[in-house]
Amino acid sequence: MESGTNVQDLLNLLCDSPAKRERMFEGQGLKPYLAILKNGKHISNLDGLETKLDDGDLISIFPPAGGG
Repeated sequence: MESGTNVQDLLNLLCDSPAKRERMFEGQGLKPYLAILKNGKHISNLDGLETKLDDGDLISIFPPAGGG
């Protein structure tokens, strides 16, 4: 990705169809049950969707988990 890329840019690249976008986003933000980590830190503790990405960053996207 280009210099200055952020988490929002990455998600826009990954969500290349309306169906994928609908599963990830709610309005202008993420669905509340999704957890996205940059190098093990939740993006809500960083700059949210504006969190900058650098070469070598590890991005983890966790869907909702359930069970019992």
